[in-house]
Amino acid sequence: MTAAACRQAPAGIDYRISRVSAEFRDATVELAFREAAHPRRVRDTRWSVGIAALFYLLFTVVDYFNIGDGEAYQVLFLTRLTVAGFGLLAAFTARRFWRAMMDGVTPSLVAGLALTGFLSSTFLRDYEPGWHAMTFCVMLMAIYVFIPNRFLASLSLALVGSLVFLWLLSQHFHFSAGNLFGLGLMLLAVNIIGALTAHRLSRQEREGYRDAQVLRLANERLQGEVERRERLEGELRDLLDQDDLTGIANRRRFLTQAERELEVAQRRGEVSALLRIEIDFYQQLVDTYGQSECETLVRALADVCRQGACSDDLVARLGREEFAVLLARRDARQCDLFADDLVRAARAAPARLSGGTIHFTVSVGMARVHAGEPFAALMRRSEAALRVARQRGRDCWASD
Repeated sequence: MTAAACRQAPAGIDYRISRVSAEFRDATVELAFREAAHPRRVRDTRWSVGIAALFYLLFTVVDYFNIGDGEAYQVLFLTRLTVAGFGLLAAFTARRFWRAMMDGVTPSLVAGLALTGFLSSTFLRDYEPGWHAMTFCVMLMAIYVFIPNRFLASLSLALVGSLVFLWLLSQHFHFSAGNLFGLGLMLLAVNIIGALTAHRLSRQEREGYRDAQVLRLANERLQGEVERRERLEGELRDLLDQDDLTGIANRRRFLTQAERELEVAQRRGEVSALLRIEIDFYQQLVDTYGQSECETLVRALADVCRQGACSDDLVARLGREEFAVLLARRDARQCDLFADDLVRAARAAPARLSGGTIHFTVSVGMARVHAGEPFAALMRRSEAALRVARQRGRDCWASD
């Protein structure tokens, strides 16, 4: 495992790969790798075992031309047919029994049976020693590289098969010590090359899996961090756009959003209105009860505005005791009813102070939206209507 991968690997997960087995040292990680890799390994095993079984069976033709149709050939034919049949059966059932395949059981049985068939029929084929050696080297490379298997399982099969093969050749052909030593060196070289190749392939598979997992976990952490930052930014925007005392929109948000919604309403031809609301005689109430006590009145008025408004309406606190409501998609009659209900609801809303419960009233100025009118002009007309409501004695609403 590279130093960079070690630094990025999450705590508690050991992605180190054994130098001996070329597998993950952590059994849990190794099992997870096998489960993740099994679809591709099933496909590779089907192709490799199927092709190997086919070629193994096709060599019955070579046997026929070399030894004829005798008892020895019949034994060879049945041996090859059995090995090829078992290989094809393993290839067809690889998907169903993939765990046995990933654990090395199925490929080891197939390779072991092929080796046994080959070695047991050595005396039946009166070939030159070089032909036997060449054929066996091909089988060794198939065991190491062509048929997917666990590294130690492949190494064990190849080494045991090599020793048995050398012993059989020495018994059958009565090799001299020099020839036997040369053949042994050739098989040793093939085993070393095959073992190093199989070991590297096994490591590369697991390194690829490890890097993919580390990258996936890093992406998940990054995505989580991005989502957390977006959530915090959203909360920060809400705080910047929210009135601390009442929890509704503040003046900054109202001026930005109301102008945008007004443009949309004017394009659609929807009639709506802007209401400016303030608590009557608020300064006298502050002088009497104190600023902190009168904040209860402000919160009570915010509740009244929220309860009467729809989800599409924009409710905001513009100043100390001043509120605004931008009504959406309402006709003139509905706007008048909203203003009238708001005045009556505020009059009936109790404000519980530390010294007892008091009631308050509000003055409301309403300006209906005119087609093509700028937002600033609508604000001025609503202020003018609010002054009219004050002049009428307060606890009422007035329209421009």
